[in-house]
Amino acid sequence: MIFRWTIGPTNENGLDCLMESIKSFQRFYPNNEYYLFFNQIDRKMLYKFEKLDLIIKDQNDYLNNYKITPREGYQVHWKLYPSRVDISKHEISVDNDLIIFKKINEIDLFIKNNDYNLIYQGLNGAYGKFDKLIPKGLRINTGIFGFKPNFDIEQEINNIKYWRDYFDEQGFISYVLSKSKYYIIPLTSIPILESDFNFESMQHPLCCGYHFVGLNRLKEHFCWNEYKVLRKELVKII
Repeated sequence: MIFRWTIGPTNENGLDCLMESIKSFQRFYPNNEYYLFFNQIDRKMLYKFEKLDLIIKDQNDYLNNYKITPREGYQVHWKLYPSRVDISKHEISVDNDLIIFKKINEIDLFIKNNDYNLIYQGLNGAYGKFDKLIPKGLRINTGIFGFKPNFDIEQEINNIKYWRDYFDEQGFISYVLSKSKYYIIPLTSIPILESDFNFESMQHPLCCGYHFVGLNRLKEHFCWNEYKVLRKELVKII
């Protein structure tokens, strides 16, 4: 199967977490294909990633395939370019600020089933201009999501007239996935850690990873700073 990451304008912490994210998925889901797509940055910034078992691609090479292109200045819309690496395979997209230290039950179920997609529970429903299209009560975060084999969304991307704001990508992906059958990764498995959350309070026996929301935009992310100090001990404990 395929695991893919997208990186655009970020900071040192964002790149540090990206490295840990890739290594963590390669550790628990080995012998797969791994892709890193980049946009709006110089490839030289990714020199540390050249040594990994990883295919690195410039997303500008894919833009001519679509009627609509990502909005400059925003990283999130770029996660859909290309929409699929190989439509014949299971494909999981992971944010650079999301790491795991255990296998995820819902990922294992997703891999074994060709009829279900994969979504991730959100703290709130932030869907941009797609807000009214999402079923009430469904909260999705696109920090990680998966497409089953032969699930094609390219035409739906081309039907979008423009990307309006930061949350449109989350809204669009949530919309197309909500119409399908899916497994959902709960927040108990991968809690969302805002910058000002108390890290120790987020430790839970069911926890399998962390999503450090805001890491790419903030110079100082309190929760990430705490994690860097405690990570060796935490992985042993949890």
